[in-house]
Amino acid sequence: MNSDTGKMDKRVTPSDVLLDVIFERVANGKPLTKICKESGMPSKKTFLQWVEEDETTLQRYEAAMLMQADFYANQITKLAKKKTNTSEENARNQLRINTRKWIASKLNPKKYGDRVSHEILGADRKVQLVLTVNIAK
Repeated sequence: MNSDTGKMDKRVTPSDVLLDVIFERVANGKPLTKICKESGMPSKKTFLQWVEEDETTLQRYEAAMLMQADFYANQITKLAKKKTNTSEENARNQLRINTRKWIASKLNPKKYGDRVSHEILGADRKVQLVLTVNIAK
């Protein structure tokens, strides 16, 4: 409450407990947009401002996103083991697997992404191009 105006301050500061809850939910696969729509949660814009303004919050959010990639990888394993009875169920499972693979590759490209590297080496004015491609399947 602003003592001068008697109105609520627009600036909301995060508590460690609130951030812990948000990061845990993110790590467990819940999208930030859904988390921020829940009662008692900051707006997505406010949360992203907190992340932008504080290095520790940014690091914790990045760690939660890496854990979210692992969460999706675990879901992929479960979906792959799931028995299906129809070709429609099989196609739906394959779509779910591919979607989670794509999300995991974007959240943690070093671990789950396609690896493409380019290296140009020059010696004696000779140029050599080395290309390495490892496609995650």
